[in-house]
Amino acid sequence: LSCLLFGLGIEPLSNAIRASGIKGINVPGTEEKLIANLFTDNTTVFLNEGDDFNALQIILGKWCTAAGAKFNTKKTQILPIGSVEYR
Repeated sequence: LSCLLFGLGIEPLSNAIRASGIKGINVPGTEEKLIANLFTDNTTVFLNEGDDFNALQIILGKWCTAAGAKFNTKKTQILPIGSVEYR
């Protein structure tokens, strides 16, 4: 039951991220792209060089307010990928 409730609670965040215009990362060789992975108590959002991190923070803040949730900033990481010149 808790998994179902989590899914219902997290879906508005997933929808907001998808509707925001965040483009995410294209997967080479496919038409797929990675935008967000929301699983249990872990949220991963993939941003490309044109995506706006501040816009993501606003989305996360609104969802946290509505859901009565908060992100643990001590466990939050930004992990740049790709070659240094493209980060």
